[in-house]
Amino acid sequence: MHIVFVWIFAKAYEKIKKYSFSHIEWALIIFIALLPDIDLLYDWTFGTSVHRMFLSSLVFFALALIASFILVRIWKKLPENLPIITLIGISSHFILDMVSPIGIQLLWPLPYWISFTGIKGLSVIPYDYPLFFKFMVVDMAIGTAWLLFLILKNKFKL
Repeated sequence: MHIVFVWIFAKAYEKIKKYSFSHIEWALIIFIALLPDIDLLYDWTFGTSVHRMFLSSLVFFALALIASFILVRIWKKLPENLPIITLIGISSHFILDMVSPIGIQLLWPLPYWISFTGIKGLSVIPYDYPLFFKFMVVDMAIGTAWLLFLILKNKFKL
């Protein structure tokens, strides 16, 4: 769902700003939108429960934005609007994750989980990982099908 949601989010930006993202910019938008879920690999590998903590926090968001500004200055081949791309990618991810009743640890390191349904003071997220990974596979399948649909309709070119 993150791929579909960030696509809608970025298309809205394009329409409002009368701008058209390049293929490289679209690839970066999708990559950055999926970046906060990289902690799932850490959880799966080491048996921890850090998903939706640091990488779903305002601290990470600020560091990613700062890094995008620095990277644009250092590496001239990156799109100049990388900070906007970062803003679109990460904010779309956070918004979608906050739809879930568990939410995200937006104010990490504070132990509060924030969602659109409220604030919870959980110290560790109570995931049912086998069920969660099944949901992730479905989520990736939806995102892949969406990208294939866009490619077939010539709305997105590789």
